[in-house]
Amino acid sequence: MDAKIKAVEESPKRTVWRVCIGIISEANYREDDFEKAAGHLLRIFKNRFMREAGDWIEKPYGYLNFERNLPHITPELVSQIEYETEWFSAKL
Repeated sequence: MDAKIKAVEESPKRTVWRVCIGIISEANYREDDFEKAAGHLLRIFKNRFMREAGDWIEKPYGYLNFERNLPHITPELVSQIEYETEWFSAKL
């Protein structure tokens, strides 16, 4: 089992593009679908930004909290087997 785990850990990595709001992942996109991920981010960013900006103007709070509440894209590096089975299973 150790050899199998080591082989997976040493295997090439793939990127999953995660569109998130705060710590919540709204959608995950395949490595080659970074443009779709960017389009998703653009669709949701303005509405959320307007709400956060209004809250900020009304009562300023920490800069870091403001940034964390905005939608963003986070890349996640995963092994090939995780990519194919856990993130983008053909069975779904």
